[in-house]
Amino acid sequence: MTEQNRLYGWIWIYLLALTGIELILAYQHVFSPGMMMLILMLLSVVKAGMNMNWFMHLGHERLTLVLTLLPPLILILALLFGFFPDAFRLFQLGTHR
Repeated sequence: MTEQNRLYGWIWIYLLALTGIELILAYQHVFSPGMMMLILMLLSVVKAGMNMNWFMHLGHERLTLVLTLLPPLILILALLFGFFPDAFRLFQLGTHR
């Protein structure tokens, strides 16, 4: 097994472990809902970064190519944080059925 294949194997194991941590956190309700969302989103961003860096080979690309991926990430996070309060308010009102 080559060194490159071994690296990809370890990255895959790390991604699998992060997914396991996300599943455990999601089903055990360890933290408050807001803290859970923050932790789960941060773990997802870390996983996406690892995928982009090693499997999509963007770690070796020019900085401008990587910077083109940041505006969509910022837009998605802004939209999510914009809609979370309204969804939580509707949940508190009992209209989620």
